[in-house]
Amino acid sequence: MFWNNVKTKLKEQGKTISSLAKYLEISQRTIETWVYRNTDPSLVNLAKISEYLNTPIDTLVLNKPNYQELYKELSGKLSSLLTT
Repeated sequence: MFWNNVKTKLKEQGKTISSLAKYLEISQRTIETWVYRNTDPSLVNLAKISEYLNTPIDTLVLNKPNYQELYKELSGKLSSLLTT
């Protein structure tokens, strides 16, 4: 689940495994091995992945929605409805 979520976020943001590897200062092969073996990264790398993707860790790990983004979106829609 974690790596599927990471791949989805990378694709949504137009980023690649290669750019993630550079950000983490590790080889692309290391990430590919993690994905192939379905191995979770260390907590330090997990935090860095979360930061790179600007996505909360629980969203990546548990596939929970990003409630802050949803709140902002709904607040904006509500404001526009109330002002019209």
